[in-house]
Amino acid sequence: MQWWQVVLYLALCGAVVYLAYFTTSLYARNAKKYNKCKYLSIVDSLSLGPDKWLHIVKAGDEHMLISVCGKTICLVSKLDEQAFKNQSAEQNPVEPFNFSTVLRKVISKTDFKKDGQ
Repeated sequence: MQWWQVVLYLALCGAVVYLAYFTTSLYARNAKKYNKCKYLSIVDSLSLGPDKWLHIVKAGDEHMLISVCGKTICLVSKLDEQAFKNQSAEQNPVEPFNFSTVLRKVISKTDFKKDGQ
């Protein structure tokens, strides 16, 4: 095999990788346009295991709890709007985790002794 053949094969491999990247990014940009939905949204999701999910779906002004198992989708119940709004308003915001304060507590509790003392 001659050196120019090696260069040609490397250039062809690079062109294939570039075309794959370009077409994938183009497809992703176009998919965003088609996946936007005006009246439907998934509010919350919970995984119950492999291929088993519970979703709270907002359709118009209604909230529904649905289960998704494999290729099956079932309506579990329609959620009461008033209770749903009250519960979401009562939720406390989660405090951000501050690593430095936890580290200081651990260091202050740990007794660092030098070897031999």
